[in-house]
Amino acid sequence: MRVIPYLRWSSDKQNSGSTIPRQTQTITAYAAEKGWQLPPAEEWLRDEGVSGFKGHNLAITGELGKFTDKICREGGRDVVLLVEQLDRLSRKTSGEVLEWFFKVTNAGLTVAVCDNKIIVDQASLRNQNDQLRALLNDSERANHESARKVVLLQQAWAAIRDGMDVSVERPGTAIEVDYLASASNPVDVGIDITIKTRRSTDTYELSTLADGFTPTAGDFLEIKTLLGRVARKVHTSSTCPAWLELSPCRRFFEPNPARVGVVERIFTLYASGVAKVAIARILNGDSVPTFRGGDGWGASSVKALIDSRAVIGEYQHKSRAQDRTFGDPIPNYFPAIISNQLWQEAHAPRSGHKREGRGRSILVRNLFADIARCESCGAKMYFLRKPRKKSGTDDAYLQCATYFMNKTNADGSPRCTDKMMWHYRPIVDALLDTLLASALDDQHFSNDAEIAAINARMADQRRVVEDLGTQLDNMAGNMAGSLSERLRVRFDALEKQEADAKTDLVNLEEQMAIARGKVDPAIHVKRVAAIRGEIDQDNDDGLKARITIKNALNGLIAKMQFDAGAGFVNIALLASQRYIAIGSDGQVAVDMDLTGREPTAAEKPFLDAYKRRKANA
Repeated sequence: MRVIPYLRWSSDKQNSGSTIPRQTQTITAYAAEKGWQLPPAEEWLRDEGVSGFKGHNLAITGELGKFTDKICREGGRDVVLLVEQLDRLSRKTSGEVLEWFFKVTNAGLTVAVCDNKIIVDQASLRNQNDQLRALLNDSERANHESARKVVLLQQAWAAIRDGMDVSVERPGTAIEVDYLASASNPVDVGIDITIKTRRSTDTYELSTLADGFTPTAGDFLEIKTLLGRVARKVHTSSTCPAWLELSPCRRFFEPNPARVGVVERIFTLYASGVAKVAIARILNGDSVPTFRGGDGWGASSVKALIDSRAVIGEYQHKSRAQDRTFGDPIPNYFPAIISNQLWQEAHAPRSGHKREGRGRSILVRNLFADIARCESCGAKMYFLRKPRKKSGTDDAYLQCATYFMNKTNADGSPRCTDKMMWHYRPIVDALLDTLLASALDDQHFSNDAEIAAINARMADQRRVVEDLGTQLDNMAGNMAGSLSERLRVRFDALEKQEADAKTDLVNLEEQMAIARGKVDPAIHVKRVAAIRGEIDQDNDDGLKARITIKNALNGLIAKMQFDAGAGFVNIALLASQRYIAIGSDGQVAVDMDLTGREPTAAEKPFLDAYKRRKANA
């Protein structure tokens, strides 16, 4: 028999606490009592700083989760998992805990819980009701305790954010007063007051002092003495703005000079009229590292900095888990690194950057946004629109995003040298000529609201047909050969109602087919042409047409790679062996479908070249 001890604790703070020695001691004592031999300490299972309430230890990334997966695959006969108490395994709901027990015991594993000396295996779960009840009770208790801890912790953080008065709990003498300091001007002055009383020694952490109170060592403090107020004692988030560094006590913020310089440079450039994309290209060209380790600067990361009010010192608490903000913004919370004048200049109306057609009307202009890739480096293709004031129309181009954003390697060399700009319009026209009719199948023309309405009417109509059929069956049985004219007229009338109801049902089924987008081929060709004609319109119809076509292409195309060396856009379709090559001039050079057949002599050279490029990529 092989015994595997398991240890778990929820936070890094417990690394230096009593939980590890206590769990180890309990497990060792119980194993000695049972006469079990424990493996070396390095072979024990450990989930360090992992939540049992959230189930992270049972996830595939947790050590217990990995162990569970192995047991379910390989079996656990003659293996005992030894744990201090049930809540070390999980603090999830009792149903989820029992589900885990059934899964691992069915695989042959035995679980031993030291504190209540329960040994759980497949037979005991089936035959011992008392043991099952004990597991249920323990798991419910552990889950409720964790849920309560979460609520109390949330309330504690709320008190810290909102501020609370602090009074001495019992008479005592201040034996130590520690005024925390910061290299820069702190938002709050942190003060630790240690007070010795008859019963214990208590430490109070303050941000602001009570009026007229300046603590010094040796002061005697009466009970109910107002010491001060905890107001934003610590930064409640686990992170701070990337250009600042949070002190270990989480009370002070120190600016990072290098990053502050980057932020100032971004604001200065933007205030002078340089666009966000151009700023990103400048930063990438100068090999300026991003703050969070991203793959180079982009327009979105520049915009996030420009829009952040933290640069002028404002803080807005937000819960990532709940995706909502708490309370009002707090001014002067962070050290301001951008002057108010520069902030106002950067956010002043930018007439030089405005032009007609910006905003919603240009959404989803690039139909290849999710599928177009550079053959050389695999990056997405960047979509550029160049306005032509004389003609009133825009030209559009596609270029490797890595090259366009001027991204470089660690040695300063460019990551991609493919600078070719592909004219967008000829390529999109050729692709739509070739694929649009097959890409836009019936489902893209369905009307969900109409489908729901017709479904409801069809259900009612089927009920009418069924009721009329029942009435006719009953009447036919009651007639029993009677030739009463009155009954005959009534029977014929019901038969006519039934026929009309069935006709109405057939009509509804035809309407349903149309609502689902099903039409004959000739009409399909016309509606595809109609939706294609709307893609350049700057209105809701144009936006809807572009979204429809883009979704259809995403569901059809597996790869769309722009190969500047060969001068072709190579396209492979999903779930088929169809390959298409479109030249930069918009001419379709190759369109072959090899599903169920071998390539012809004319197709083979292209296919071989395509495979060679794939192998060298």
